[in-house]
Amino acid sequence: TPDLEPERAEQAEQSLRTSIAQAREGADVAAELRSSHGLGTLLYELGRLEEARGAYQQAAERAVRMRRPWAPFGLDGRSMAAVVSYILGDWEDVLRLADVSTEHPPSFARSMLCGVGLAVAAGRGETAGLGQLPRLRPAWEREGFIAVTCGAAAIDLYGDSGDLDSAIAVHDEVVE
Repeated sequence: TPDLEPERAEQAEQSLRTSIAQAREGADVAAELRSSHGLGTLLYELGRLEEARGAYQQAAERAVRMRRPWAPFGLDGRSMAAVVSYILGDWEDVLRLADVSTEHPPSFARSMLCGVGLAVAAGRGETAGLGQLPRLRPAWEREGFIAVTCGAAAIDLYGDSGDLDSAIAVHDEVVE
């Protein structure tokens, strides 16, 4: 989307904002979450990271208010808000968003969020994070997002611990 002409990007943004408002008025939660996530993705790809994080968080928060925190686009919004927070260097926010210790998410949702949280462990060189891999690995084949976030973190953590063979093996596993 960085190649998107400014006028087209503005039209897309306006269409998504209109869709969010209309979906909210019509109590169409699925459409609202999908449009909020879409707005976050557009803003992310345009490099407007703070705004993207806000749109993703809006989707996640709305899903919680509607008692659908693990619904498509609600969970995705929370996960992507964490990714954007990571990119922005707001690692405490990543950990807040990834923390499910007081919630009861399905294992798939837990894996998505823990995978993003593992990136913070890797950034901090906390090799103890490798202990999470056996629990997270089964989800890699189900969701590429989990494989990429966990795999990248694992490669860093194995590298930090000097286990280059394991780093290469994780790389190959994720690519496969």
